[in-house]
Amino acid sequence: MNWLGLDIGGANIKAATCDGQVISIPFRFWIEHERLQESLSDIISQLAGSQSVRIAATMTAELTDCFESRRDGVTFIVHALENACHKRQLQPPLFAGTDLQFRDADAARIHWLETAASNWAIMATFASRFLPNQTGFVVDMGSTTSDIIPVHDGSVAAKGKTDSQRLRNGELVYVGSDRTPVCSVVDSLTFEGNHVPIAREFFATISDAMLVCGRTTEDPSDTDTADKRPRTVLAAAQRIARMVCEDVSTIGLDSAKALASQILDRVEEIFLDGFRTQQSDPGNFICTGSGVAFVSHILEKHYPTANITILGNEVGGEMDSGAPAFATAVLAREKFQA
Repeated sequence: MNWLGLDIGGANIKAATCDGQVISIPFRFWIEHERLQESLSDIISQLAGSQSVRIAATMTAELTDCFESRRDGVTFIVHALENACHKRQLQPPLFAGTDLQFRDADAARIHWLETAASNWAIMATFASRFLPNQTGFVVDMGSTTSDIIPVHDGSVAAKGKTDSQRLRNGELVYVGSDRTPVCSVVDSLTFEGNHVPIAREFFATISDAMLVCGRTTEDPSDTDTADKRPRTVLAAAQRIARMVCEDVSTIGLDSAKALASQILDRVEEIFLDGFRTQQSDPGNFICTGSGVAFVSHILEKHYPTANITILGNEVGGEMDSGAPAFATAVLAREKFQA
């Protein structure tokens, strides 16, 4: 029997099978959460078709502010996936925990704190096998957050379990390669020779800075942006220009690129603070996530003698875009089909 892993996040739902199929769909949980069961059913259909599959899931969407609490979020997500599997006449789903246990729906609700924000633990446990008997870090930069998980002698050595604990330890850095608002990472930008305070508005995101600086490619069909206009270089430059209350037509593309470059420099610093907080000298990295190209660039720049391995190159396919989902499927299969 094939296993299907799900990573149910607040902005995207990712799914992967053990044989290397992976999909990611945008899902704005804070707006669309009532459609979760329907969307999960569609995802299962896309990857499983008429095959008999077993579902295992991790989640981070329980933190979304459409819920009264994380416990309510876990309960809602567990119920939605339970119903989706039942309607497709599949076996009941399992839910991974930060303690690496896989639980049925009832147990997941009871052990909600372990079920919440569990994807980092599953992903890091899987990825650490590519650092056998070594010390280093598993680094996963996603669209919204980055995980910096220490590995000692080939085993995960995280000090924190919950996201709050991991924030304090530098193991969770709340900056990503896409959705992070520019106004959350910079206070001012150098513009025309002056330090100019930025507009504290949701005018632009890190993905705009990435696009203007050539670190990602255009997608005119994607309008999931701050102003709902296309994900093109020109539209992104306009969003960046708004951060200093300007237009790209008045300041020009080169000036917008200079602003974007400063924004990415600050993202680097915030990201690197995670390593500084952990007070460790990195020597080995396993990198993954939708921002893997950006994070590997940062690490090569600041740790030129380190060994950097891209997880997707080791396991094949497009796994970097759905590493926690793939890891969930693989670890569940290993545990229950041994």
